[in-house]
Formats: sequence, structure tokens, C-alpha cells
Amino acid sequence: MEAECHTITKFLVCPPVKTRELFDTMLRVAHEYKLPVFVTRDWFADHPYLQASLGPSDVVLDHTVTIEPEIPPEKWAGFYLTALKNLKPGRDGVRHPSRFRR
Repeated sequence: MEAECHTITKFLVCPPVKTRELFDTMLRVAHEYKLPVFVTRDWFADHPYLQASLGPSDVVLDHTVTIEPEIPPEKWAGFYLTALKNLKPGRDGVRHPSRFRR
């Protein structure tokens, strides 16, 4: 899944990549095409190179909420209502990955 990147609402969304070189390449391409990169602070502990590679113009989300594929469509509304009620102050992202659509 590492190479699965998607352009969603003008963001380059990509799970954390395993190497700094690969992330730096993705970041360079995103900057060239003026696409912000979807990055969250939650990833910094496991991937410290992410924070080191980002510049002052890159936006970093504080938290993300992502629905898991095992949640059936009839429970999506409840999941998102609970997620929105529990958002903490800061820059938060709520994603519904397109690969889960039926």
C-alpha cells in the first residue's frame, strides 16, 4: 500500500513512506505541482524523517480520523457523528478513503 497515493480535493494523500528519500521525492513533486501533502503529527513518532523534511509552508494536521474498511456502510453515519463530536482543538482531518467505496 505504500505506493498508493491519491489526489483528493487537491491534496496528495499518501501513507507514510519507509524512507526519507522516497518521501522527499514525493514532497518535491507535490511542491512542483502546487499540491499540499497530507501529513499528520500522529505519524512523526514512527517516521521521524517526515517532520525533518517538511518546510514552513507545509501544513501538518494534528490528528486524523479514518474509517476502517471493516465498518459496514450502514454504520458510517454513526462513526462520523461520533468522530466529529470527539474532535480535539487543532487541525484535524477526517478522511473516507475512496478504496472502501462500494
